[in-house]
Amino acid sequence: MPGFVVSAGIFLLFAAGLWLAASGQAGPDPAKWLLHQSGLVALCLLLATISLASMRRAFSMPGLLRWRRALGISAFVVASAHVVVYVAFYQAFDITAITDDVVKRPYIMIGLACWLALLPLALTSTARARRAMGTRWYRLHRLVYFAIALAIAHQGMAQKADLAVTLFFVALFCALLAEKFLLRRGARASSTR
Repeated sequence: MPGFVVSAGIFLLFAAGLWLAASGQAGPDPAKWLLHQSGLVALCLLLATISLASMRRAFSMPGLLRWRRALGISAFVVASAHVVVYVAFYQAFDITAITDDVVKRPYIMIGLACWLALLPLALTSTARARRAMGTRWYRLHRLVYFAIALAIAHQGMAQKADLAVTLFFVALFCALLAEKFLLRRGARASSTR
């Protein structure tokens, strides 16, 4: 059920975004608008994915964790759409132009690194992969924190002018990491007593 709800929501977001772009309501550069919106939504979904554990503890709602896989896959799908918009609309599938852009603009290299970090997480998101990998699955899926740090850096460097949104993402990410660190530290302290 969570997968269906999140998938339907993502589909509606894509449909609305394409309709706004096609109807001229996405500003003078619809491709740029689609690029920015898809990147922003992907980052929000990634942060939502890691915030579920904190929300579960804060609101005593264990069922929230059922949404984690659906949100994580959706984040990867939207991040992939972000890459496709860049490759198709900005670079017209020109590999040389893409390579030059990656070399010239560090934030594009960081964005590519983020997508590459998310790729193995999406490929191993099934219950079968989780069972087969055992504890290695948990170690691999910690890559999500690295991917989020890259995504925030990418967003901030691409944004350039107004960094208020980037600072909000940094503060939220740091708060989630601090909560996770303090929880783990408390668990270690109680186990040594």
